[in-house]
Amino acid sequence: MASKGANLSLIMTEPIFEKMKNDYPEATRILKNSDNSRILIYKGEVKPSLIIASDQYFLLSLMLNNCRYDNSYLMGTEKEAIEWATKLYEWYEKNSELVPKKD
Repeated sequence: MASKGANLSLIMTEPIFEKMKNDYPEATRILKNSDNSRILIYKGEVKPSLIIASDQYFLLSLMLNNCRYDNSYLMGTEKEAIEWATKLYEWYEKNSELVPKKD
């Protein structure tokens, strides 16, 4: 998506970022160095495992109590729901650290 010009921001934990760098070095390099993408590291306790907020919909997945991923998703297309998911994403973004473009 980033290589096709889409604006993309990814927030992840440090262990996930390290795994991405090791397993997918070329994709990581493209994301890190693209003018239209950003990678941020969140170091706090993670509650949602996935938040996607776009202009047209949102998608949310939560962790189970035992820190395992739940394969169930909450999706919404209503304006208010998208605004709520965007605010949730913005909170995580504000509390995360930007990964520098160049190493």
